[in-house]
Amino acid sequence: MEYKTGTERLMTAVLENDLLMATIVGKVESFKDRNSLELVSRRFRMLCLKTPITRRERYAIRLEQNLRFVAKSSSSRSINPQRPTEMTFSVTPCSDVPEEDNWELVRYECRKGHREDAEIFFQGVRKRMLKQIFEFESINRVFGMITLKHIEQLPKLKGFIFRNSDRFLPVECQENELNPESSFVADRVESLTIILDNHCSHEIYWLKSLIGPGLKHLSLQVTPNRSDYVWFLEEVMMVMARHKVHLDTCQLMFSDPRMPRHLVVALTYFMSERSKVMRVFVLNSEQNVLESTWKKIVPTVSVQFCGDEDTIVKQLVQKCPRIFQMAEVIHLSDIHAHGFKQIATHMLPHCFSTRKLFLENSSKTAPADSIDQLLSTLPTSSLDTLSLHNCKISPSSMDFLVSRLAQSLRHLSITGTCASSPSFVKALNGLDELQCLVFDTEIPHLLFPKIAEHRKLEEFVGKVDGNPPEKSLQVLRDKFRRVELVKNGKQQRIMCKNRIV
Repeated sequence: MEYKTGTERLMTAVLENDLLMATIVGKVESFKDRNSLELVSRRFRMLCLKTPITRRERYAIRLEQNLRFVAKSSSSRSINPQRPTEMTFSVTPCSDVPEEDNWELVRYECRKGHREDAEIFFQGVRKRMLKQIFEFESINRVFGMITLKHIEQLPKLKGFIFRNSDRFLPVECQENELNPESSFVADRVESLTIILDNHCSHEIYWLKSLIGPGLKHLSLQVTPNRSDYVWFLEEVMMVMARHKVHLDTCQLMFSDPRMPRHLVVALTYFMSERSKVMRVFVLNSEQNVLESTWKKIVPTVSVQFCGDEDTIVKQLVQKCPRIFQMAEVIHLSDIHAHGFKQIATHMLPHCFSTRKLFLENSSKTAPADSIDQLLSTLPTSSLDTLSLHNCKISPSSMDFLVSRLAQSLRHLSITGTCASSPSFVKALNGLDELQCLVFDTEIPHLLFPKIAEHRKLEEFVGKVDGNPPEKSLQVLRDKFRRVELVKNGKQQRIMCKNRIV
């Protein structure tokens, strides 16, 4: 009789318990590892086929187009544009953790002319994780008709991200297949992100068919290089009105200054009437502001002025005051003198909920009375973070700031300008709740005790001239766990962090 140790008997009991083994198999995410388990025995194969992946609740299918350069003859000395060679499918976790964003369970190449490759991929995904696929993302100019045709096999697929569509259509679908009337996808879509660049697109004529009464999260970025896109935005509004769509969250990004201001205002107004939470970005250049998740979204307005004659803030406030009344974060950049007047006169009186305000001047030569007028109208009940960059600070500016924000401001940053030492002292003496202070001016070492005496200051960054005496530095070290002198070219900064209780 063969003798088995306790460990061996325990392992045998576990292996023979189908319920326990199914739980273990469900935690195996990697398709490669699952395939290895299937090859162990017929029993393990049946377990793997019956048990979906259960380690996480949400996964996404990503579809991208692999590109290659095709060179012409050497006499032309030029290179053709990138041409598509194949599509790559992958499955990744839907995660808030950046390290997991690029982690793949499986990657599958669908070569040109081999339609069955995609079928094999989707059958494998359906077999292993039928109810775990929540999102589909298409990048690099492929719309992903194949996924839409398999939506019946993925019952939890409700989120779609489409980036950079252009005139290229997948080889697996012909143009006459793009018939929105035959699609019921809109009944399933809850989250939709559309990012269209300045190429002509067949897809925009039916992307609107993805908008239905169940849509709750919409993110939209369209560059206006063609009149087609203006038409597309108008169609989006018409479809949403027809289906009576009411969004939980909406994000609009206007990343091209050529976008007509009246269209920016019209679309923002339309969405603000149908959204609980709005994020609006009016920028002169493309920035990576689109979030991979909606969990942390807060009402936000970000505007980059196009010039001194740009009245976009005034127009938005007049037509859509609600987005400023609800905005918790406001970022305004490239502000000219006329822009400061718009902000002080038209915008700030409506900012009842603003917690963070970031202002960046276009130059250092703005009139001092402009920033003074603005500071005199700051919201007093909610604002806890204020950042001023390249904004000229006069002696009266700090008086306005202290008088309005003494009991609420916790984070203050004044950079790109040389504020005076008396203004620095006023900030420390007058802002009782201050926790973080960044002051872009030279701080005499004789004022170091003022920094140490502030009872709530947790972090400080400022300039110093030369090497402060060790005795003065010790005053700061007695109050902060971390005190450093950091050289940046000819400038030297002092940084204090982590106040000792």
